[in-house]
This record gives sequence, C-alpha cells and structure tokens, in this order.
Amino acid sequence: MEHNDGFKQGFVAGLVAGAVGGALLYSKRKKIVREVWKLRAKADIARRVKNLKKLTRNAYDDIVDTVLDKYEEMEDIAADELEEWAQVLKDEWSDIKERFEGARQALVEED
Repeated sequence: MEHNDGFKQGFVAGLVAGAVGGALLYSKRKKIVREVWKLRAKADIARRVKNLKKLTRNAYDDIVDTVLDKYEEMEDIAADELEEWAQVLKDEWSDIKERFEGARQALVEED
C-alpha cells in the first residue's frame, strides 16, 4: 500500500508541477506576443509616417488608428490593451513631429 500511495503523491505532484510550468510558459508566450505586435505596429506606423510629405496631428492619429485596426482580431490582444497602446502612441505626437521635421530638414540640407 505504501508504494501505491507514494506513486499517487508523485503523480499528483507531477501534475501540479506540469500545470504550473505550463501556466508560466503560456504567460511568458502571451507577454512575448504582446511585445512583438507592439514593435511591428510601431514599425508600420514609422514606415507610413516616413512616406508622408507633410505630417499633421490628424494624419498621425489616423495612421495609428489604421495600423492598430489590423490587430483587433488577434486573440492575444485585449481591446482595452489595444486602446491603451493607441493612446500611448498618440501621446508621443510631439516627439514624432520633432523627429519628422528633423529628418525632413536633413533631407533638404543634403540637396
């Protein structure tokens, strides 16, 4: 009987350890997925901004909305997280404007 009890305890401990390990891996995977989509979205936004001749606040906000609309259907991204990220990106407007104007000025100086 003792041998059987030890096996049961070991089996249950293994199940618990597996469940905890699986939960940790799943959590880490979701975190990585979230960071990757944010980087991809930012790169897509930067590419679209770079192609503009003139950048306005409305144009930038439209680009952010358009790009993030593509991510609405992803399972790993909650709607509130998407809205929060959109607001973070839109709040970076003044920094984006300075970079855009600096890059445009550098192009003019090269000509």
